[in-house]
Amino acid sequence: MSAADRPPPSVGTETRALFDFEARHNEQISFKKGDIITIVSEQTRSGWWNGSANGNTGFFPCNYVEILKKPEALAPGDNPIVGQKRVAIYSYTAVDKEQFSFRSGQTIEVTSTTDRNGWWKGKIIGDEGEGFFPAMYTKQTKETKDEEKAPNGNVPVPDGRDRSVSADRESSIAKSEKKSRERSKKKKKKKKKKGKRKKEKEKK
Repeated sequence: MSAADRPPPSVGTETRALFDFEARHNEQISFKKGDIITIVSEQTRSGWWNGSANGNTGFFPCNYVEILKKPEALAPGDNPIVGQKRVAIYSYTAVDKEQFSFRSGQTIEVTSTTDRNGWWKGKIIGDEGEGFFPAMYTKQTKETKDEEKAPNGNVPVPDGRDRSVSADRESSIAKSEKKSRERSKKKKKKKKKKGKRKKEKEKK
């Protein structure tokens, strides 16, 4: 199949530049070897695809790029949670002002529960601006998963106070309190005996 007959991938698919290319007019885009170019339209011009790279959108020669692996769909139940941190497993180049670009390996924080068919709102950790990003290009970080798990081996304190301790710790506290009560009882008994003896001596 010649380059002219090569059909473009679906919109949103990423390609990686195999060679440098310098645009010859305004409808084309320039890029360097290794740059990521995102398909923004299925429109073609005899071997030229329409994509976005480095903040610019235009046509580029399809035989200058390779198609990257398409991201997998989100897992069932994977919904946007405010504060959740996700790490980018693919790079993405924004195609409009509502989106933001990011590189593979960067951490993104979800800032809203809004879900636009797989597009979530968030921001790159350390950046001020926020926007929409394709959630399927990211995965939940291990740190966030651990935070969402309930602590194991913990039991609520019976007195209703807003705290929790481990079962072993609770048992230790109970034993300590029991010993304290027993010591207190012994002291009271000794005090009673002393008082009784004193009264008997005074009578004599």
